[in-house]
Amino acid sequence: MTVAAKHRNGFTSIVAFNVLLWLVCIAHAADLVRLPVEAANRVALNGYRPAWASSANDRGRVNAYLPMQHLTIVLRRSPEQQVAFERLLAEQQDPSLPNFHHWLTPEEVGERFGASAHDIESVGA
Repeated sequence: MTVAAKHRNGFTSIVAFNVLLWLVCIAHAADLVRLPVEAANRVALNGYRPAWASSANDRGRVNAYLPMQHLTIVLRRSPEQQVAFERLLAEQQDPSLPNFHHWLTPEEVGERFGASAHDIESVGA
């Protein structure tokens, strides 16, 4: 077998592995919200606060019916999604791998490593 043939076979194996990994990621993008979303089950993320949310900007209590605008909800990836995402980030920096400098758009990141449509709809509702 020539060096070129070995290189092609190795490249084919890497591509096949990445396709398989991508399919696994899609499978793990399954719905994580399995029960109805209820206010009593919310969890605040420790250490996460927008820069503008400070005591200097505190205006005191507001009416309970005040519409919330520009609300940010942060969802956590499943452990499998997080591992796959970190692997992709590492591969994008390795010149010997097919994903080297293969940048994703924000939409592609959301599709591959984000919440499912069901979870987004459940939380939004």
